[in-house]
Amino acid sequence: MQNKVYAVVKRSIPTDALLAKQFVDEICEHEDCFGIDINADDMPTQTSSCLLAQLLEAFVSQPASGVSALMATRNILVKPFGLRTSPLGCPVSSLLSDNQACLFAQRFPVIEQYINNEDNYAEVILGADDKHLRFRSSVAVSWLSNGGVRFSLATKVKCKNAFGRFYMAMIQKVHLRYVVPTMLEQAVAVLIATPQELASTATESDRQMSHHLPT
Repeated sequence: MQNKVYAVVKRSIPTDALLAKQFVDEICEHEDCFGIDINADDMPTQTSSCLLAQLLEAFVSQPASGVSALMATRNILVKPFGLRTSPLGCPVSSLLSDNQACLFAQRFPVIEQYINNEDNYAEVILGADDKHLRFRSSVAVSWLSNGGVRFSLATKVKCKNAFGRFYMAMIQKVHLRYVVPTMLEQAVAVLIATPQELASTATESDRQMSHHLPT
C-alpha cells in the first residue's frame, strides 16, 4: 500500500469545523484546506481519534524531507527578526510546544480538540501567536458515508502588522502549492504504510480524552 498515490484535493473549510470558529470576528489574510480521501480497503478499522493520533505522530516523527529543508532555510532567514522557528512545517509546528495545558491522546499539545460521540470524526486545533501574525491549523479525520476516510489539514492566518502581510505574500504560493499538500501526503502515506508502528502511540488513553462540542 505504500506505493499507492492518493490525490490531495483543495477544499473549503467546513462550516461546522472547529477551525471555522477561530478568528471568527476578524478578517483573515489567508485560509486554506486540503484533504485526502482513502478507500476503506486501504485503511485499518480504527476510530477517528486513533487515526488522528497516528496522523499527528507521522507529522512529528517522519516529516516530509523537502518541507524540512525549506523550514531550515526559513529559520535562518527569520531568526534575525526574532520570529519563532521550528523544524516542522508551520501548520503543525506547535506540536513541538512544551505547553501541556491541553493534550490530545495525552501527548500532543493542542489548543482545542473535538471527537463526536460515534468517534467517526475527530479534529484538533494547533497554532501559535508570533510577532508578525497569528495562525490556527486544523488536523481532522472523518469516516465517510462510503466507508472511506478523509484526512484534512487546514489553516487560517491573521496578520498583526505590515511585516506579517509582507511575510504572507512571500510564502503564500509555496505554502499552497507545495508545503501543505506535501506535508499531508507524506503523513498519510506513513500512516498507511506503518499503521501498527504508529498505533503504538495511540493507546487506550485516547478513549479517555474529553469530548466537547465546538463553541
